[in-house]
Amino acid sequence: MKTADGLKDIEADTVITAVGYNSDNKLYEQIKDCGIPVHLIGDAKQVSNFMGVIWDAYEIAMNI
Repeated sequence: MKTADGLKDIEADTVITAVGYNSDNKLYEQIKDCGIPVHLIGDAKQVSNFMGVIWDAYEIAMNI
């Protein structure tokens, strides 16, 4: 995580990012093979409306 003092590692069971307004899956491509479950949803997957994002998140959450 980026802080005012620099980068800081944190432990987490689940991480969700929501950044920007355009479709951009670069982060997903960098971490998809890291050995932990990673899901691409919302506008990173395909630019859509808010209901599409909610549905994607619901589908993933029901399988965690």
